[in-house]
Amino acid sequence: MGTIASFVSNLQDWGMIWGDLDAGQRIEAEQSMKSLLSELEDEGFWAFGEAYPYSVSSQDSKPPMRWQIACVVIKRKDFPGIVKPDETEENARLPALFPKKPNLRF
Repeated sequence: MGTIASFVSNLQDWGMIWGDLDAGQRIEAEQSMKSLLSELEDEGFWAFGEAYPYSVSSQDSKPPMRWQIACVVIKRKDFPGIVKPDETEENARLPALFPKKPNLRF
């Protein structure tokens, strides 16, 4: 499995069981994801993400359920849409990508 596929698969798996993990397991998950992020970077990619609150309604759920939806984007390091902060800034190592908020429909 490629690095991107492995990253996305692990991200999905950890996200699905995150609420069931104890503190030690969460640390293991974070270390696993950090390792995969390093592998992505070594291969010339960066991952960007943001979580959004989202209300989900169905006939069976009243009131609507509140979910956290994550939007994750993986881009090559040299993608022109990445905004790189001025090197003199405190967070100069942290590039940013500002995707539009997703229009999610279920």
